[in-house]
Amino acid sequence: PFKSDVLLALISLRTLCLAGFAHRDSRRQNAVIGPDDSCKWMDLRTLEDLEKETEDGRNDAFSKDVTTFVDSFGVDASFERIRLLGDDLPALLEEMAGIWRA
Repeated sequence: PFKSDVLLALISLRTLCLAGFAHRDSRRQNAVIGPDDSCKWMDLRTLEDLEKETEDGRNDAFSKDVTTFVDSFGVDASFERIRLLGDDLPALLEEMAGIWRA
């Protein structure tokens, strides 16, 4: 994948989380990059409502979705490290560099 596509997927997952939802099956097979340079997530059967979650709970949900996304490329992802980086997308991209360097 291109680095720009990975960034679009991260932005889309973060937007989904900020809207109060977690994907819960954020494998790369469920991400579609459109011609308008947007990322759409498919297979929303596992979508989880985060309305009653605390901010920490929402951040955990985002971190789990990012970890699932990274793992789906066969790159080992550390939930703890991703959780620590939070919504710092440039740092997350650097952490995920193995996806496009592999």
